Amino acid sequence: MFNIPFSSLIILALFMLLGVLLLSNRSEYRRTGSFIAAWIILLIAGTIRWEWHNEAVRQLQPLLAACLPHCAWRCFTGLTTDEKPRRSFSLLLTLAAIIAILCFPQAIDAILFLLYGGYGFALIKVAAKGENAFIRIRLNKALLASRLTLFAGCFLCFSALVDLMVSLDFIYNQGLQAPLVITVARACILPFICVAILLANRMLPAEEKILLQSEPKNIMEKSTGAEQEKRCAQLEQMLINKEYYLDANLTLNLLARRTGMPARHISNAVNTARGCNVSQWINSFRIQRAQNLLLTTQKPITEIMLESGFLTKSNFNREFLRLSGMAPGAFRQAAAENVKPHSETR
Repeated sequence: MFNIPFSSLIILALFMLLGVLLLSNRSEYRRTGSFIAAWIILLIAGTIRWEWHNEAVRQLQPLLAACLPHCAWRCFTGLTTDEKPRRSFSLLLTLAAIIAILCFPQAIDAILFLLYGGYGFALIKVAAKGENAFIRIRLNKALLASRLTLFAGCFLCFSALVDLMVSLDFIYNQGLQAPLVITVARACILPFICVAILLANRMLPAEEKILLQSEPKNIMEKSTGAEQEKRCAQLEQMLINKEYYLDANLTLNLLARRTGMPARHISNAVNTARGCNVSQWINSFRIQRAQNLLLTTQKPITEIMLESGFLTKSNFNREFLRLSGMAPGAFRQAAAENVKPHSETR
């Protein structure tokens, strides 16, 4: 009886989360909502299967399970550079898995193991590309998106191992421990993946409805250090003149559209010429703006933070400390103390 309240609590929690998303009435939560709804349906089917031993649901559950990796994949590929081709391939792969399950029911366990393990490994590979792959996300959130993708990939791989454990339990123990294994595994996985995907979707600015720009075939052609330096200098001139860096919702994709330069060219130029990632590069201009405002105005630090392109105080303070070696308040105070001796000697 251990797994009955456990599964019910998880289902109730997911219903509450889905209700919050629906009440928010925000389009960027649609994929998250569909993923959570799919999990709810699968959990209900699993409860009916293991507790009531319903034969119809027992046959339906593997088909529902085959759809879940695709739902998880869609939630993250929308933040990367190649959403459409991967989404189409993912849909075809899921359909192929469903057909294989219907045609070869004796191979269900192997198919689900490969499907979950394959999607998990694919998500890990996407995360391994680094934050520059997530061009449709605010620059200061790209690293978090990469880590969440890695997190979700690891959990899909874990789910594949759980399916393997259940399969082995049926082979060697007549499935006596399978309900307990599944309940404990789902209790561990579901809340974390739902939170991860919710956060990933929240990082995509609601007002940015931008199609990914096409990049030339020779996008990865090698450039010399001098060419990268020249390209980076041109970008910096545009950033300063047009103050693109002050846009708090700036993404790599949006910056590429505004400058007319492919996103990968921007990231390669910045990495080569400045030795940092695009987010750190943009923040250096923002911190310079903040330093100037601290020295020349008496505006509150929070107001200066917002005028410099930052949305959160924690991120502003962290970047200011990294680039200036001190907190914003200490920077202003140190500048004021340096001015006093000079004014007293006059």
